[in-house]
Amino acid sequence: MKKKLLLIASFLLMLSSCSSDDNSSNPEEQLIFPKTISYIYPNSPQDNYKNIMTYDGNKIISMDRGNSIIKFVYEGNFIVKQLSFNVDSQGKETKRGERTYSYTNSKLSNITRRVNFSEAYPNGEDFLKFDFTHNADGTISYVAFMLSSTDIDYTGTLIYKDKNLIKRDIDVVSIPDYGHEISIYEYDTKNNPLKNIVGFDLILQEIVGYGSNNIVKMTRTIKDNPPVDVIKSNYLYNENNYPTKNNDIADVNYIYTRDIEYTY
Repeated sequence: MKKKLLLIASFLLMLSSCSSDDNSSNPEEQLIFPKTISYIYPNSPQDNYKNIMTYDGNKIISMDRGNSIIKFVYEGNFIVKQLSFNVDSQGKETKRGERTYSYTNSKLSNITRRVNFSEAYPNGEDFLKFDFTHNADGTISYVAFMLSSTDIDYTGTLIYKDKNLIKRDIDVVSIPDYGHEISIYEYDTKNNPLKNIVGFDLILQEIVGYGSNNIVKMTRTIKDNPPVDVIKSNYLYNENNYPTKNNDIADVNYIYTRDIEYTY
């Protein structure tokens, strides 16, 4: 059960925007993309790593962190697959995961995740599927379930404002005692480093740190109890109002600090 929750949490950490509109009317601004994103953990430097980004125009090709790489597959301006690989010291890639995205009327309709690729399972094993409904009031609701079962695992609702996710409400159906989990997000008014990458605005919650602006505070509660997580972020910006550095500090149930550095 703990493993299941960790996998769910891993997915839910992936943040978000929900519009296919351009994020800026300035053509020159569309040319700004991060070349590298470095993650620095002062209390555990062995966990430090750097993502090197490659692009084809304004489409992202890959995020390479040395011992692993994520690759993206497009059809037109839509990302249809996200593929993850482990990379050994000889540069050999071994596939470890796949996410497939489907769209209806240019909006995300479902995600299928497959894991555990191996000789025994060359096509991987089906794991989770997410079905999304774009509601008339602008909210997005979804259900998640294990593909090996017809039972719903959990349901959720996403609320956006100014192309940023401001609230996520989750009901973990498969664990009744867990109850509702609510995350609230607050933002600055500056540019998110990933905002100009085509397709990221459609694949809800899938890319860590994605939005139109930058999260300055995240508060998570469960069952209307006091917050279980509070993460605050402090940024330094360049002349184009894109962050060059971000310091994340978490408290409440645990102490956590992380620096993120960007180059363009």
